[in-house]
Amino acid sequence: MKLSSQRVAAAKSANRILGMISRTFVNKGSKTMLKLYQSLVRPKPEYCVQAWRPYLRKDIDLLEKVQKSATQLMIKDINSSYSET
Repeated sequence: MKLSSQRVAAAKSANRILGMISRTFVNKGSKTMLKLYQSLVRPKPEYCVQAWRPYLRKDIDLLEKVQKSATQLMIKDINSSYSET
């Protein structure tokens, strides 16, 4: 498996878990969402990050997109935008 496809697979897996969290949990408080992100989502893109160290802009953007989605999910109940945080 190429490194680029590993990164895509890790991002897809993390996005799937974010979607599951969004659909499943009723209590979407910031603390709850942070714990869920740290325990379920973040390990996916961080797995073996030392081995494939993303250095291409497209790979970095792919991983940041997962983090942005998680952040938007956490601040959904707050009256601020992603760019303000």
